[in-house]
Amino acid sequence: MPDKDPPPSQERKAPAPGWLEVSLSGPSLAMEAVADFLTGLGSGGAVFSEDRHGHPGHEVVTAFLPHDDELAGKLDQLRLYLAELRRTWPEADWGELETRAIIDQDWAEEWKKSFAPMPVGERFWVVPSWREVPAPAKAPGQLVIRLDPGLAFGTGLHATTRACLRVIETRVPALARSVLDFGTGSGILAIAARMLGAERVLAVDLDPVAVEVARKNLEINGLTGVEFRVAGADPEAVFSEPPFDLVLANIFAPELIRLRPLLFRHLAPFGRLVLAGILHDQAAEVEAAFTAAGLRLVARPREEEWVNLVLEKSS
Repeated sequence: MPDKDPPPSQERKAPAPGWLEVSLSGPSLAMEAVADFLTGLGSGGAVFSEDRHGHPGHEVVTAFLPHDDELAGKLDQLRLYLAELRRTWPEADWGELETRAIIDQDWAEEWKKSFAPMPVGERFWVVPSWREVPAPAKAPGQLVIRLDPGLAFGTGLHATTRACLRVIETRVPALARSVLDFGTGSGILAIAARMLGAERVLAVDLDPVAVEVARKNLEINGLTGVEFRVAGADPEAVFSEPPFDLVLANIFAPELIRLRPLLFRHLAPFGRLVLAGILHDQAAEVEAAFTAAGLRLVARPREEEWVNLVLEKSS
C-alpha cells in the first residue's frame, strides 16, 4: 500500500537510487494541470487512470520522479501547487497525495504491470505490446490493436476512447472511408479506423511526442496508410485535403469549443463528428455551440460521468 505524504524529515534523508511513484486522485479537469506540473518537475510524463474509488468525474494521475537530491524540494513545490488547486475545486473529492519508492527500476516498466488486454466494443481487443494476445482475442472476426502508450498517454482505454471506438465500428468503412483523428494521443483511434478499412486517415496532435508514439504504434500493428501531423499554434495550417467522412476529436471541452470552426470545416457533407472528453455537466454547453453552427445531434452516449456527442452535417 502506498505511503501517504511522508514527513519532510523523512524526505530529506540521503536519496536512494531509482524513482518515487507519485499518485493523486481528483477532478478530471484538474488532473491535466497536475500532469503538466509533474512533467515540469521532471517526471517525463504522466499516466491517467480511472478513479479507484469510483468518484464521478474524477481520475487518478500517476507519475515517477527521479529519486535524487532535488526530490524533497520538488515534493514541496507539488504540495503547494496541490493546495492551490484544492482551493480552486473545494467541492471535489480530492484524494491524498500518495508516494511509493521504486528502487533501481524504470518507472515506465512499473506502470505497465497494470495495463492488461481488454475487449472494446464488438470486435476490438486492445493488447499491450508486451503482453500475450489472450485466446478470446484470437476468435474469428476479432481485431487486435497492439499498443505501447509511451510516456504520457495512458492505456488508451479511458471511457471517452471506448465510446469513440464503438462509433468507428459502426461507420468504417461502409459509411466513412476517410477519417480525421484530432488529438490522436497513442494513435488508437486512427489505427482502429485503418484496421477496419478506412482509405484515408489523418492523425493530428499538438504534441510532437504524441505523434511519434502514435506512428510507432501503427508500425507495431504492421499497418501503413495513416498520415501523422503535428498541429502547432495554428492547427488549420496542417490541413489542405478534402473534408472527412468521420471526424474524431477526443480532447477537453473548452478546446472542442475553441476548435469548432476547424472541425466544422473539415467535416464532409452528411459526415459524422464525434466529440469526446466532455464531462456530463459540460455537455449542454458543447452541444449548444455545435448545433448553433448547423450540426444535428445524432447520439449522446454517456459512460460514467463522460459524454460523447455524435453530430451530423446536413450539407
